Amino acid sequence: MARIMKDKPKVSEKTLEIVRRIKMGAPLKYDCDVHPALLIEVFDRGDDIAMFCSTLGICRSTFYNWIDEFPEFKSAYNVAREMSRTKWEAIGGLNGVVMPIDVSFNTTLWSINMRNRFGYTEQRKVKVKGLSAAETPEEMSKTIMKGVEEGKYTSSEATALMSIPLSTVKIQEHTEIKKDMKDIKKHLGMPE
Repeated sequence: MARIMKDKPKVSEKTLEIVRRIKMGAPLKYDCDVHPALLIEVFDRGDDIAMFCSTLGICRSTFYNWIDEFPEFKSAYNVAREMSRTKWEAIGGLNGVVMPIDVSFNTTLWSINMRNRFGYTEQRKVKVKGLSAAETPEEMSKTIMKGVEEGKYTSSEATALMSIPLSTVKIQEHTEIKKDMKDIKKHLGMPE
């Protein structure tokens, strides 16, 4: 049995405008003077793509289409993400800003937010596919760089991983020097 409503529910003008656009099949047109600036404003508050889309009444696919189609929007997005990250890092005290002690601060929620929004890692174990099969330091380096190019490692992880082939080179050099010294001593008739 259908419920009869006496009064229509109150709907905001923004919502009505979005519904009008949907009914007309007229998506919001990109505005190079407004949308990059608005994107930066939204992200500077620490908000994200969902808030930007909600503010404009667009869907996420439209947002990503704008990134693909409009270079200035993509650039604004890259800058805006850094601004948002800086804001969130300040909340967590990561950028040298000492925040007053707040016993209600939820570190777990903050950490989840940082991981999901910015790929933040506290510490993670990294497995480099193909590294054990690499026979030379050059092959090791190429294997690691391939993972970097594919976006599998952060820059700090890549730096740490590159210490593996460097250590291998140092060990090989040390082993060769010891062998050379042994050969020289033998040649000179000195005890080893």
